[in-house]
Amino acid sequence: IYPVPDHSEMLFSIQSDPEETGTSVGIYFMTDPMPMNTLADYRRKLIMRFQDVMFQQRLVELTKKEDSPVLFARPIEGHFVRSKDVHYVGAWVKEDQVEQGLEAVLTEIARIEQHGFSEGELARAKYQGKRFGEWWDQGDKTWSDYYVGQCQSNFLRGDPILNHEIERKLYEELVSTITLGEVNDVLGDWF
Repeated sequence: IYPVPDHSEMLFSIQSDPEETGTSVGIYFMTDPMPMNTLADYRRKLIMRFQDVMFQQRLVELTKKEDSPVLFARPIEGHFVRSKDVHYVGAWVKEDQVEQGLEAVLTEIARIEQHGFSEGELARAKYQGKRFGEWWDQGDKTWSDYYVGQCQSNFLRGDPILNHEIERKLYEELVSTITLGEVNDVLGDWF
């Protein structure tokens, strides 16, 4: 495992690609890897999933504002390398409004840090999570890359491989126990 050193200062890079047709900005927040071995670890994963769903909805609302410099934005939580986990926020911005687009995304992150999410946002995220049930019901139609990702995580990180029935049971057992306070507390782990 090659370690990625921690740092207190912001690191940045400006890149261009003549073949790229759009302009984007990306922000990476790195942490030490979080284990996935216990029920508590899986519960934390659900909390983070809800946080991502709510953050995604905030970013969608940002793109709908009149004259928004952001065309599309998305948060992604995952593994960067084996020695670091990452929370990534990517935004596709108007060509001539890169700084304004980055500022808009950072402003939304600051707003979330300061005020957190609301009960209504969490209720909507939990409702959307129930739609996973439709996906779990179609396990025989799941793309193989889902299983490849599970095998990779198991081999590289020791994460368990969960089948659809187990994952559905865990979700249904845990979803009602997750509180807004817990979701808002996890923000401090990322931002």
